[in-house]
Amino acid sequence: MKPRGFWYIFSVITLITASFALLYSLGFSLIMGVGFGQSLHNVIISMCFGLVFVLSIGVGMAFTMKAITVPVTFQDRKAFLSRLNVVLAEIDYHPVSQIGSFLTYKPSFQAGLLAGNISVQIDDNSATMVGPSCYIKKLQKWLQQPEKPG
Repeated sequence: MKPRGFWYIFSVITLITASFALLYSLGFSLIMGVGFGQSLHNVIISMCFGLVFVLSIGVGMAFTMKAITVPVTFQDRKAFLSRLNVVLAEIDYHPVSQIGSFLTYKPSFQAGLLAGNISVQIDDNSATMVGPSCYIKKLQKWLQQPEKPG
């Protein structure tokens, strides 16, 4: 259960932004009927906007999507697993695999493109969760709240 770090997420966001800027410039040159080399100023402008995006929003996204490891304790294993599955379903994560006491959950498209999997290693009265910071913190908070009678 090795978590993804800040620099990995930041690099992916930068690569996606740079690719989008190049595709935008290529599309612009095709639509306007000018050669890609002649529309070089559009490439430069797109890259500048991309750089502003990465520096302003990309850094924040990288901090919220980097993976963290969080321990959780519980009294009843069966109740914990039930609550874990319900809470993860509420944030659009669905089970993909279970090998012994190691569970893996995969995000749906709505959870986010860079969300990444959530892995849970369950022991007797505790569990270790690894996944994107924003979702693991939500999960930890929701698991600690008493279950509402429904």
